[in-house]
Amino acid sequence: MVTVLEAIGLEKRFAAIDALDGLDLEVREGEVLALLGPTGAGKTTTLRAFAGLVPLDDGVVKLDGRAITDESPRARDLAVVFEGFNLLPTLSVFDNIAFPLRSPVYRENEDTVRGQVRRASDDLGILHLLERSTEHCPGARSNELRLLALWCANRVSTCSTNH
Repeated sequence: MVTVLEAIGLEKRFAAIDALDGLDLEVREGEVLALLGPTGAGKTTTLRAFAGLVPLDDGVVKLDGRAITDESPRARDLAVVFEGFNLLPTLSVFDNIAFPLRSPVYRENEDTVRGQVRRASDDLGILHLLERSTEHCPGARSNELRLLALWCANRVSTCSTNH
């Protein structure tokens, strides 16, 4: 399998605390990455480093074999979704899921947006929710909707924290 995300020797210090101390890992195509550990173990810092939201003291982040360490967060084609990620209540379920595809970064045409949203929604069995307001969706579906909004944009890193 092809490596899609790679961390090589990631180091990040906050004052006297080593949040990342030489982290190496690979995520291959088809794999799911789950970061588990106690508070302060570096889970959030790792995901933020992947997305370019925290500058590294040392190390390299690669996406599809290409070093992205020095690229802006916008140029990385990655997203971090924290548990508290909010859906936009003024938009329908469909429009929340389509939102990233309509961003200036992706600018997909509307037919492509519709197709991707419908396929992803069908995979999760929520086609019947697309026209609803997010406020009228079952609570258990909220996390699926949050992830779908970024899944449609191709790459997702997720983190369940109290941020």
